[in-house]
Amino acid sequence: MYILIADDDPVIVEILTAEFKKSGAEIVVTHTSEDAINICKTEIFDAYIIDMLMPEGREGHILSYLANLRWVPLVMVMTGYANISAKNVYNNNVQAFIRKPFRPVDMVHSIKFHWAERGKISIGRILTDRELEILVLISTGKSSKEIGNQLSLSIRTIEKHRENILNKLGAKNTAQLISKTYRQIG
Repeated sequence: MYILIADDDPVIVEILTAEFKKSGAEIVVTHTSEDAINICKTEIFDAYIIDMLMPEGREGHILSYLANLRWVPLVMVMTGYANISAKNVYNNNVQAFIRKPFRPVDMVHSIKFHWAERGKISIGRILTDRELEILVLISTGKSSKEIGNQLSLSIRTIEKHRENILNKLGAKNTAQLISKTYRQIG
């Protein structure tokens, strides 16, 4: 599992990182909303664990960004503030909500439970059948011209599909696309 933890409390981050690593998860950590959003522009995570109120003071800033993604990622929100209601959090496509303080093992169990309930993110739910077909051919090293010839489509059509695939998966180039694809299926 590939997890982003966004929290400004270094103790929470350290404890969660250690607990999730015991489960074999790969962790990326950020301490600000802006850094989290910048990372999300280049990476696709299996789960996002987010502190609802980060130092910038813009409640839900990361959630707003994630809500605009084509797929619905597994998002767990943490907060130590009693005035933030779980109802408002769930309206932002959040699958799990936990109040601080919490036991790290409870966080891990909650993520695992919600992960099992929703199923692993599938590129097949993000891309169309044609885009999947083209992605497979891209991953074999074929050029747009070769793919077009094989599928009886114009080079321009293949290039448009390629552009859509890059945008949907948040990749900047073919190398990053293949890397993200491998991480999702590997």
